Amino acid sequence: MGVRQYQLLNEIITNILVFYFNVKIFYMINYKSTKLLIFISILCFQSMKAQDVNKFKLEDDIIVFPIKIIDAFPMIGGEANGLKGYFFFDTGLNTAIEINHNFVPLDKDKSKEIGNAFTGSGQNFEIRLNDNINEVKLINGLTFKNLNNIQSGNFQHIQNVTTVDCLGYIGYEFFEGYIAKMDYVRRRLTFYKNSEERQKSKDFLQNENIIAVLDFKLLKLKNIPVLMGKIGDIELQIAMDTGQYGMLQIVEEDKSKLIQQNILKALSPSLFNINEIILDNKYSTKLKGIYLITDESKAYAKKPIQISTVNFLSLGHRLLDEYNTVWDYENKKLYLLER
Repeated sequence: MGVRQYQLLNEIITNILVFYFNVKIFYMINYKSTKLLIFISILCFQSMKAQDVNKFKLEDDIIVFPIKIIDAFPMIGGEANGLKGYFFFDTGLNTAIEINHNFVPLDKDKSKEIGNAFTGSGQNFEIRLNDNINEVKLINGLTFKNLNNIQSGNFQHIQNVTTVDCLGYIGYEFFEGYIAKMDYVRRRLTFYKNSEERQKSKDFLQNENIIAVLDFKLLKLKNIPVLMGKIGDIELQIAMDTGQYGMLQIVEEDKSKLIQQNILKALSPSLFNINEIILDNKYSTKLKGIYLITDESKAYAKKPIQISTVNFLSLGHRLLDEYNTVWDYENKKLYLLER
């Protein structure tokens, strides 16, 4: 048993003894009301629970976060080591949390360099592993203490497109095992713990008007839904995450053909509307303001996701701003809901 595990066990045993002592005192003084007992029980439970929050992970059944949309990106308010700001909620990130050490002061003596990472848009940066994240608070009151083995990086590139007080990222492993509901109009994220009962009740769809239910696959990465689609007669794979606008990588020949068919409409040399796209071979829609490239070497996310089609669409805000969405990773379903 490691030192940290031993400390945890000792703290839990201490809390149990404290709870027993408080209950004994309660009965000795013969309170008629049960409110005090309930209060003591809650305090003890919270204290015991607080010792096990060194993992940044959702636990409750239904959790709601208010969000702020900055440009195209969903941000969750919070604090890291007492410093207030916003976390970028990016489902394209596999880890639960990463701290922006360009904004949050971290003790380098309690961290170590573990390598370099890159984003889907091509930025490279050093990654460090930290054992000095004392506390992370989120805007809805959730608090996590004594976080160990937390990655950090210089996320100046995210500060440039969001806000100077960007605390870092919150990613997939934070809500793994949950169904995620995204409402960009009401500025709200809701997470429902997945279970057999929930799949029967489908309470996450209560009072919603379902427009389409799309099937997706999880290829190499468990956090990136990939579905099939068609633009005109061109088949391609589509990857989904919240950390982007939307980008179409297409060969020059197919680009020219779709422009001639008026399916692609240029807004600028690199920005296009897609006048018709069929998602999962069942739902037709339009997309506005999609970045377009013809150089496959700049489609940085294609290889890590294991995309096999020649043409590729990565999709985020341009779809999420048109519909409310529900992401059921376990059953590989993406629900498009009326806003």
